[in-house]
Amino acid sequence: MIAAIEILRPINGLMAMLGFVICAALSGFPLAPIPLQLLVGAIVVFLQGGAGMVVNDYFDWQIDRINRPYRVIPSGRMTLNGAVNYASFLFGVSIALSLILLPMAMTALVFVNSALSVLYSWKLKKTVIGHITVSWLTSSVFVLATLLTGGITYIALMLFALVFCGNLAREIVKGIEDYKGDKAQGARTLAVSLGMDVASWLAMAFLFLTATMIPLPYVLKYAGSGYLIPAAAAVAALAYSAYHLFQNRPAQSQKLIKWAMGFVILALILGMLF
Repeated sequence: MIAAIEILRPINGLMAMLGFVICAALSGFPLAPIPLQLLVGAIVVFLQGGAGMVVNDYFDWQIDRINRPYRVIPSGRMTLNGAVNYASFLFGVSIALSLILLPMAMTALVFVNSALSVLYSWKLKKTVIGHITVSWLTSSVFVLATLLTGGITYIALMLFALVFCGNLAREIVKGIEDYKGDKAQGARTLAVSLGMDVASWLAMAFLFLTATMIPLPYVLKYAGSGYLIPAAAAVAALAYSAYHLFQNRPAQSQKLIKWAMGFVILALILGMLF
């Protein structure tokens, strides 16, 4: 049971659920009493993210056996067949819930993201397209949320762009971090394809874009004053991330980007409350 939960990366899933609920609320979907569609949508987001993690670990099990032997599959706590069955179950439940209880547009997006999750782990992960694909999968939570309201809202587009740029910067930096191994394996990440210098400058550009978008929910009055302090922390984390990248410390840089995205979620929660 512990292994089945661990492989889902539940913290990531809970963050995605929070982002979904926050975006739906900011897009005008009521939170009280808790609507069934909102609850189901959040569960679908969690199941989709978890299924993607299982698929990723399935395809990476040989690499993880060397680099991360403590993970669920290489440690022997879940078999390869077990991982396939588990991922299929998670995708199946998420799609079934969508078909039965969610609007058709949301169901279509769930279908597309399920296919992209598998394609990413199977073929695209170590390519430039892979950077874009995983950034879409992360940020499309906000598109999914706004579809609950029957259309795309400005705040959803704003949050989508913010998280997409931040995650794309992180993916590029992770490619820089893994440059030697990726090049040896014939991967075609952005760092391998264009060189680490070009990749670093592109990552810096996306970090800058992300930082400039962080104040917008407050400036455009989607969030109250509670938004300001954690938003400032997010901008500071991105600036420090850029500094680490400039100092050729990509491991620290990409971790700080993840922290920055967490601060953005916290800022949105506090901005809704205060």
